[in-house]
Amino acid sequence: MMITWAEEFQALHPKVRIDISAGGAGKVMADTLAGAVDIGMISRGITSEEVAGGAYGIAVTRDAFFATISVQNPVLDQLLRQGITSEVLAGLYV
Repeated sequence: MMITWAEEFQALHPKVRIDISAGGAGKVMADTLAGAVDIGMISRGITSEEVAGGAYGIAVTRDAFFATISVQNPVLDQLLRQGITSEVLAGLYV
């Protein structure tokens, strides 16, 4: 998303320079709190400690994931017959 937003913004404001780099939520938050970046994007909630340090969160999009099942999964037949509830699936990841 950030790349698309940067391209669109720079089309309107060609003299503005936008550098985009990746590094994971920990690095992004550390860089943001240290003033090394103007905007940091993370895919998790902001902790109370980060808010106390000056972080301010604005939700602009949501992450999504898609579960996949290997054909070698020993319970594949059962999963295909019965399905899986949202609660059970979330419990695998949370």
